[in-house]
Amino acid sequence: MQKPVYRRVWFWLLAIAALIAAVSWLRSPEMTFRLHRGKFEQAAQEMLAERETDVKIFGVHDIDVWGTGEDAMVEFTTGGFGIAPASFYSGVYYSADGGPKPFQNSDNELIPDGDGWVWQEADSDNRGETYPLGDGWYTFSASF
Repeated sequence: MQKPVYRRVWFWLLAIAALIAAVSWLRSPEMTFRLHRGKFEQAAQEMLAERETDVKIFGVHDIDVWGTGEDAMVEFTTGGFGIAPASFYSGVYYSADGGPKPFQNSDNELIPDGDGWVWQEADSDNRGETYPLGDGWYTFSASF
C-alpha cells in the first residue's frame, strides 16, 4: 500500500514553496497598495497639504514628501535592507503631477524600459526602476 500524498516529502516541499510565494506576493508593494489604497490616498493628500499624517498603513515603514508644488511626490517605503554602501528600497509613491519620478525625486533621468522607467546615477552603481499603477501612483525599487 502506498503512502498518502500528504505523507510524502515532495508534497510538503511544494506546499512550503507555494506558501512562501503567496506571502511574498501579498507583501509586495503593489499588493500592499491595492489592499490599502484608501489609506494611501488619504495619507498622500495629508502629506501634500501639511507634510505630515497620522495614517498608519500595514507594511509601510516610512512616508516622506520629496519636492514641492506640482513637482512633489509622496513616497511610501514598504521594504528595504542593507547597510551603506549596499542598500535596497522598495515601495509606492504618488506623483502630484501624475508623471513618473526617480527615487526620492532626484535629478536622475528616467529612461523608458518596457512598461516602466529605469534610472542610473552617473559614475555610480546606484540605480532604480518605477512602474505605473494608475492615477498618478507608481511602484519603485532603488539600490545603492
